[in-house]
Amino acid sequence: MATLLEDSVIEGLARYYAAQKPGPGIAGDPRLIARGKTLYEKGDSSRNVVACSTCHGQRPRAMRSSRAWPASMQPTWRVISK
Repeated sequence: MATLLEDSVIEGLARYYAAQKPGPGIAGDPRLIARGKTLYEKGDSSRNVVACSTCHGQRPRAMRSSRAWPASMQPTWRVISK
């Protein structure tokens, strides 16, 4: 979809969204937060889920490496809640 937009439109959209103020935070489910922390730090060997920290390091942060983007991940690396 974005490939159909002119560069000036994309730049305008980027400026618009960059200027937006963040909304109020929403408290998460403490159990899910704890589970996410465990998956991030240790993974889940029973389901062959590699720890997120393997690629992202011990301090969670976005990585610009192609190996860290979901589109480049192996399907078995993704954690999908049912």
